[in-house]
Amino acid sequence: MRVNSVVVAIVAASLILGGAIIVAARVMNGESKPKESSSAPRSDLWLDEVDSALKNAATAEESFATSSRGLYTAEVSELEEEGLQPTENVTLVVIESSDLGYCIEAAHARLANVRHYSSDVGRPVDGACR
Repeated sequence: MRVNSVVVAIVAASLILGGAIIVAARVMNGESKPKESSSAPRSDLWLDEVDSALKNAATAEESFATSSRGLYTAEVSELEEEGLQPTENVTLVVIESSDLGYCIEAAHARLANVRHYSSDVGRPVDGACR
């Protein structure tokens, strides 16, 4: 069965116009779609920034170790030389580093809690390095 292209065009136009009419009616009634970014509390966004910074620092640690005979660095400045970009409002501190592994702590200026990334665990977790 062959579909008539004129019929398809009419149906598509009706759907598009119908959607536009519904949106216009919602706007006229004062309804609006909530912004996606406002659905998450700011503290969740700040926590995501901390986790991202920790993951990036861990990647830089691994990169550093490949060029230094398997030794990890205790200096954030050396991680930055490996390509780590500072994250605004997030402070990173390398607490432990050796040939066996590392632990990096991160704190956000607007959050009370500290998180860390240990090479033993392999992901950001709550609390300080142990």
